[in-house]
Amino acid sequence: MKCLFCRNNPSFTFIELLVVIVIAGILIAIAVPNFRKTFDNFELDNFVKELYYRCRYLKEMAVNQGKIYCLKIIRDANQVQFQPMYKNTQGTWVSPGTRLGKPYIMPRALSIGSMEPGRIDGIYFYPDGSVDPVAISFQNKFKNKLTLIIKGAAGDIQIK
Repeated sequence: MKCLFCRNNPSFTFIELLVVIVIAGILIAIAVPNFRKTFDNFELDNFVKELYYRCRYLKEMAVNQGKIYCLKIIRDANQVQFQPMYKNTQGTWVSPGTRLGKPYIMPRALSIGSMEPGRIDGIYFYPDGSVDPVAISFQNKFKNKLTLIIKGAAGDIQIK
């Protein structure tokens, strides 16, 4: 006598296949929001670190070349740009010709939370190694914040 539930064919049934698809769908539905949050946090961290390194570069260039450098903050209707510049002998602002002299565009997913002191147009680096004191907080859609802090006379640059 043959068992009703026994099969000679070791293949999957349609129900077993549906159960596997439903379980995979549930796992994907849980993982995708966490992946998005992780990506946004990475984007925030990467952006602030890149600004940190650009500020360090501009500070060193100001000291080495004896010129005033600035990281200009250009606000557009659609984006915020950070443009490195220096003051030439004629007193006009010029963009350095290096790779780090290109404008750095803030990703759309990020926003500037706060600026101290007030709404500034740039961060200035002087030949004596000093920097105008600035604290700029950046945040992403998930309200995670990182702050770029630049202290004046010592020219100390930090991320908190």
